[in-house]
Amino acid sequence: PLFGAMLRLSVVGLVVSAELECPEEYLNRHARTVCPKWTYRKRAMVLTCKGGGGCHKMTVRESSVEEVGIIPVGAQDVKLEIKADADIDLHVREASHCIIGFGCKFHTGCSNESDYCIEYKDQQMYFSGDDQSVPVREVFAVREVKHFQLSLKIEGYQSGHAIAEYSYGSLPDCEADVPYGCAACESYTGCHNDTYPVCDGTAEVKCVPPLPMWIKACAVLAGVLVLVMLYAAYVKKKQLEIQAEKELAEQEMADIMKKREIPFVAGSHELMDGGQDVLQQIAAVLSKYPAVHGIRIEGHTTSKNNGPLAESAVLWTELERANSCKDALEGLGVKCQIKVKGVTNSTKEVKIFVYEPDSGDSDGPATPLLP
Repeated sequence: PLFGAMLRLSVVGLVVSAELECPEEYLNRHARTVCPKWTYRKRAMVLTCKGGGGCHKMTVRESSVEEVGIIPVGAQDVKLEIKADADIDLHVREASHCIIGFGCKFHTGCSNESDYCIEYKDQQMYFSGDDQSVPVREVFAVREVKHFQLSLKIEGYQSGHAIAEYSYGSLPDCEADVPYGCAACESYTGCHNDTYPVCDGTAEVKCVPPLPMWIKACAVLAGVLVLVMLYAAYVKKKQLEIQAEKELAEQEMADIMKKREIPFVAGSHELMDGGQDVLQQIAAVLSKYPAVHGIRIEGHTTSKNNGPLAESAVLWTELERANSCKDALEGLGVKCQIKVKGVTNSTKEVKIFVYEPDSGDSDGPATPLLP
């Protein structure tokens, strides 16, 4: 008889243990029932704005009250099923007032789960009734929560284990960054003796000691060094991009001026036909490459195009030819800085150079577009 009794208890224990496992559909449930990494799971029920369901294992201590979840106003089609291997009671509360459960306003069960036999403040509710036989099973459901949020709690008359399986519809007017049932890690009050909480989205919160000051200082220094390196890499990249843009501008303008020179009337700074067209092409290139901040225009005179010009007036003509090109480019909308210079004895009437205005030396080294 003793062996038979032990065998029956073992079988009952295996059955109860099997019933206290969460259903397969909830084992791989995605983030709809999981708290963010920077929070911890404060309650068994985790509700997001989109609706869904979940399952959570709980440890119940004798004479203790565990909060299962908070159901906000507006929630619809909410169902909670509690299974336990010890005598526990499910209580539904509105603030401090116990509405449903053993010893509450409503404690008897409805005939079946489609029978929402309890009506409280225009809310239709279902309750399976108080269950004292192991495995304990108590079910609560509500069509819509109105007026006040509902608090679901478990009161333990014996120590044991339980699972809370729940489902719910989408929550209207919900914009919560943190799902109901989750709490910010810094709000955890269970850490003491100068330790601080570390959370990973689960119900387990680790209390760890603060880092020594020298480690914090090293971490800050390392962070600063990384930022400096990233900034240096960014500056280098931008410099290479600017240099490449300048080289492309130089090449395109050089190709234009190799095909057509900028002609002037002999002995004059007056542009001849075709000169304006060349300058329009140059202006288009400068507009295309804003990295070119400055150009230098050299006006030239030669024995071929000086004509009857007196030697004392040669320099004036060279400079005015450069100024004519500058005025034409500015009239075409060129925004970069333009320097001008006159040069004698050249085979070209105009040369254009790219230079960097910040150098402060318009006559210094520059890259000519034509040799």
